Amino acid sequence: MIVVEKYLGVTNGHEHTIPRAIEALAPDSNRLYVTGVDYEQGSLSGISVKAVLSTRRDHKKRPQWSVRHDTQKLKELIIECADKQPPSVLIPTTHVHDVRICLALLDELPDGVVFYLRFLTEHHIQGLEESEYKRLRTAIADKQVVLVTETSYLADHLLSCYDMPSEDCLLLPVTLLRATHADNGLGSDKGTARPLRVGYLGGPRKEKGGDLIPDIIRQLRVKCARDAPGLSVEFVMQKPKTRKRLRSLRYQFALCCGARFGFWTKGFSVRFLPADLDSQAFQRVLESVDVLLLPYNDQAYRNRGSGIIIDGVMAHKPLVHTAGMKMSDLLDHGNAVPSEQTAVSYADKVVNVLINLNNYDAPTRKAADALQVHIRRSAEFLKSI
Repeated sequence: MIVVEKYLGVTNGHEHTIPRAIEALAPDSNRLYVTGVDYEQGSLSGISVKAVLSTRRDHKKRPQWSVRHDTQKLKELIIECADKQPPSVLIPTTHVHDVRICLALLDELPDGVVFYLRFLTEHHIQGLEESEYKRLRTAIADKQVVLVTETSYLADHLLSCYDMPSEDCLLLPVTLLRATHADNGLGSDKGTARPLRVGYLGGPRKEKGGDLIPDIIRQLRVKCARDAPGLSVEFVMQKPKTRKRLRSLRYQFALCCGARFGFWTKGFSVRFLPADLDSQAFQRVLESVDVLLLPYNDQAYRNRGSGIIIDGVMAHKPLVHTAGMKMSDLLDHGNAVPSEQTAVSYADKVVNVLINLNNYDAPTRKAADALQVHIRRSAEFLKSI
C-alpha cells in the first residue's frame, strides 16, 4: 500500500500522527508513505517515507503546478510499486488537490490500482468543477475509487449532496494505548497535591472556539471562586500558532485579562503549552488533564468528527462539548456533557464535572469500550486494502 499524507513535516495538526496510528492498527513493513519535500527525514523511525511531493506553500502559491508535479511524482512511485502487484493508494486527509491528482492518474495507471480517499469534512470536497464531480462518481461506480469517512454523518452528507457512497470506517487516533506517565511535563502527580486540570488542546482556532477562550477562562475563575472556593483548578492550553505576531499578542493579552492580569489567582491558574506538540508529548498532556473542553463551532462540526474527542474517549476523560456536535455514539454514554455556545454555560458545565469527577469513571470506561469497536473496524479495513 502507498499512503499519501502531504503534511508529515507539519507538527501542528493531526497529519504527522497518521503513520504511527496506521502502523499500530495494521502493521505492514511493505507500506510506503509519501509526503512533501519539507519533511525532515528520520522523523518517523522505522517507517518508509519518500518526501517528493509539493509543500503547503506550493499549494497556495502555485496550485496548478503543484497538481502537475504531484501527479507525476505519484505516478512514478505507483508504477514502480506495480511491478509486483497493483498497489492500493490511501489518502487519509483528502482535499480537492488530492482529488484532482487522483482523477488525473486514473487513465494512466495499470489496471487494479484503487484509490481510497478519506474525507474528514464536507469542505474538503467542495470546489471541484461539475465535470470533476461527474468523473469521480464514475470512478466510484467502476471501483477505481473508494470514499472513506470517520463518521456516518459525513457519509450520509456525501451521499445526499453529491450522490457519492462512502464507507464510514476509518478512525485514526493520535493516542492508541492508555498509559500513565509520571513525567507529563506539567509536574508529577505523585506525592504532591495538584490542581484539577481543564484541557483545551489542539490550538485556539476559530472553528474550535478559540475566540471564546478568554471569556471562558474569566467565567471559570469567577465560578470557581463563587461556587467552589476549595477547588484548585489549572486551565491547560496550547499557545496560539500564527505568523502574525500582533494577532498573537492581542490574543494572549485577552487571555491575561480573562485570568485577571495574571496567570495565577487564588485557586485558579492558566498554563500555556507549546503550539507544536509531538504525539508523545500530546499523549502525556492528555493523560494529565481531568476534563477536556471542546467549545467547537457546531456548524463547522455538524458532519465531521474530532480527533480530540477520539483521543479523549480513548484516555477515559470526561468531555464538555458544544451541543449538536456529531459522534454521538462516543458522547452518549454519560461521559460527555453538552453545553450551549456561551462562556457562562461552558464554565458552568466544566466546574460541575470537576466537582463530580468520580461519577464519570464508569461512563468514560463505557465510552472507551464503544470506541474500541470503531478501532477494530478501522484495523480490519486497513488490513483489507
